[in-house]
Amino acid sequence: MKRLVLFALVVFGFVSESFAQSFITQNGDTTVAYYSNGDVTVVNLIKSSNTDTVYLKWNVIDSYFDPNWTLDGFCDNKLCDQNTVSLLNGTFHTSYGYVANQWGDFHAIFKGDNAAANSYAYIRVFATDIATHYSKTLTFIARKAPTGVVTVTRSEDNIILYPNPATDNLNVIFDAGADVKNIAVYNLIGKIVSIYKVNGNSAKLNVNNIPSGIYFVRLLDGQGRVIATRKFTRQ
Repeated sequence: MKRLVLFALVVFGFVSESFAQSFITQNGDTTVAYYSNGDVTVVNLIKSSNTDTVYLKWNVIDSYFDPNWTLDGFCDNKLCDQNTVSLLNGTFHTSYGYVANQWGDFHAIFKGDNAAANSYAYIRVFATDIATHYSKTLTFIARKAPTGVVTVTRSEDNIILYPNPATDNLNVIFDAGADVKNIAVYNLIGKIVSIYKVNGNSAKLNVNNIPSGIYFVRLLDGQGRVIATRKFTRQ
């Protein structure tokens, strides 16, 4: 019996390890590069989290562009793909190997020279380790602030709030399969201050009519159940 239990633990250990984290993405502030042609780069570098070389299979699973925003390309450590049709139709791409202790390229290139203030664009990329099937969804966002300055955000979270702090509008991005039907805003004492009906996988919440302070957003499904909660600041 003990041998059977030991065997089961060993097998379970191998199975668990096969889905363990095999690559990590760069933490800290996003690197932004402005070029003479107006491109803005949102970077989320990648490296192996162990001694094994990691080959990624990735594709764009979701995107949004306000008027006059475009995606000029996406780069892994193999090439910079300027074929936006290929990028946005879900075509799969395979990287070169990412190794330990060395950050490898992974970034999106946006262009919004003629975009309006408070406009934005984003893409979400699903990246999978071919060998272990460990995966992450990475979101890359470029936004033109009211001053006209372009700011960028990158995230591994499956729910993104930006800008945070927010002044007039709070953008919320979430997985399309999450069945989010409503988004509710609560204050610190748990009182609901506003609720919004949503469609698709993103929403722009008008928050300019609530006082400055810290708030929570709750994503609700069709039965009113809370799918997730996130915090934001209203300036």
